[in-house]
Formats: sequence, C-alpha cells, structure tokens
Amino acid sequence: MVNGSSQARSGITSIQRERFSPARAAWNSNSISHLLFPVVVKKIFPSSKLTLHGLIGLADVQTISVVIAAVSLVIGVINSIITSRSAERTRKMELETRQAQLFMQIYDHFNKPEFFDSFTDFLTWKWKDYDDFLAKYGRKANPKAWYSLGSVGAFFEGIGVLVHRKLLDVGLVSQLMSRHIIMFWKKMQPITKEMRRRLEVPEIDRMTEYLYHEMVTGGK
Repeated sequence: MVNGSSQARSGITSIQRERFSPARAAWNSNSISHLLFPVVVKKIFPSSKLTLHGLIGLADVQTISVVIAAVSLVIGVINSIITSRSAERTRKMELETRQAQLFMQIYDHFNKPEFFDSFTDFLTWKWKDYDDFLAKYGRKANPKAWYSLGSVGAFFEGIGVLVHRKLLDVGLVSQLMSRHIIMFWKKMQPITKEMRRRLEVPEIDRMTEYLYHEMVTGGK
C-alpha cells in the first residue's frame, strides 16, 4: 500500500509537471512579463504574503496563463502609447518644416524689388477722402496705381488666410513682416471700410484686417 501510494503521488506529480510545463515555458520566454509579474500579483493579491515562487507553486495553469495574458496586454498598451507619442512628435516636426519652407517662399516674394517698390510707393500716396482716393488712384483714373495696390493687398490677404487656417506660423510672420503689415493696414483701413459700406461687401480685406490684429497682439 505504501509503495502504491508513493507511485500514485509520483504519478500525480508527473501529471502536474506536464500540465505546468507550457505555462513555465511561456513564463521563461517573456522576460518583460517576468519583471512585471510581481507587480501584477501584488495588485491582484494585495494582502497575500506569498512569495512569487510560492504563488507559482500553488496557482494552477489557467491562473498563470490569465496573469501572463494580462501582463502582455499592459505591455502592448504601453508600447502603443509610446509609438503614438513618437509619431505625433514626428508629425509636428514635419509640419513645422513645411511651414518654414512655405514662409521662406513667401518671404522671397516679399523681398522682390517689384513688390517692395509697389509697397513703398503706396505709403507715399495722399488723399483727402474716399472719392479723392478714387479720383487719384482708382481703376479708371490710374490703372497702374490701382493694380499695383491690388497686388500688395492680395499678398497680405493671402498671408492672412494662411495664418487663419494655421498653415503658416504667425510667429514667423510677426517677426519679419509685422511692421509692414501694420503700416499697410493703418493707411488702407479708411478706404477699405468706406468701400465695404458703399459696395455692401463686408468681406473686403477681411483677412488683412485679421492679420493686422494678429500682428498687434503678437499672435496671442
């Protein structure tokens, strides 16, 4: 009977070892899970005084598999978060690079003699009121001056659209063009507002006005 009992216990131990070996293999193959396992065990069994090896000895294969799966899930989530943040930083850097390239193309046009001549010439214009402005620089009275002003106005209007849609960094524009934008709008504002009133088109030079306020407030 003693020998029979010993053989029975030996058989049971052998079966348990065979049942436990897949979980043991999974456990040994995942070094990260091995490191995080005690933490997970402590969260699941906060009042337990069992050691790691003692717990493994008592737990069945199903419990060990569930815990390992939970640890793997946590690791997957952490890895996903890290990857997402890295991709976000990369996208931000790419956006800043594209905005800088776009701004330099615009700034090159801004520094061309033709544009700068038109801009500085406009600053010398003098008029008493809206009617006097049209008589001196209107499309019929002075086509060259009219279209020259139109090219300058369209330039600043375009920058206003890009800044408003956040396709162009307002900080770059402010640092290199704020003085010119402010001077242009201060001189052009009375004409634009009267033009809006007479033509009943409130959208005239709206983005230039927006850009002016962005320059005055420093983009805040």
